[in-house]
Amino acid sequence: MTLGGGGEGPPPPPPPPPPPPAGGGGGGGPPPVSVDVSTPESILDELERCSLSQWADRTQALKGRFEQARLEAAKLLEPKVQRVDLPRRTLKDEAELAAWLEEAEERIRGKLSDGPVMI
Repeated sequence: MTLGGGGEGPPPPPPPPPPPPAGGGGGGGPPPVSVDVSTPESILDELERCSLSQWADRTQALKGRFEQARLEAAKLLEPKVQRVDLPRRTLKDEAELAAWLEEAEERIRGKLSDGPVMI
């Protein structure tokens, strides 16, 4: 015998949300932000929800996200692909260019022995 009339307890809690898909978002960063741009009013609403500094942070994060997506796509096509970061510097003459090319070649050749490289 139960108290409260109907014999039923409180409704069960809702099920937890499903886990994110494997590999979705890439790189372990925050999930992609969806912005509604279907109407001028929705665009204004989105602009009012986010400060200018937040928009700047979002746009700066795009370069990293695109690079991560490019690397993941390359790995799907070539599972053993390795990324080689080339040296960055300002070159002032032919001698500096030759030295830079030699350093870049050494880095690439060092990785090529382990499989394909992406630069």
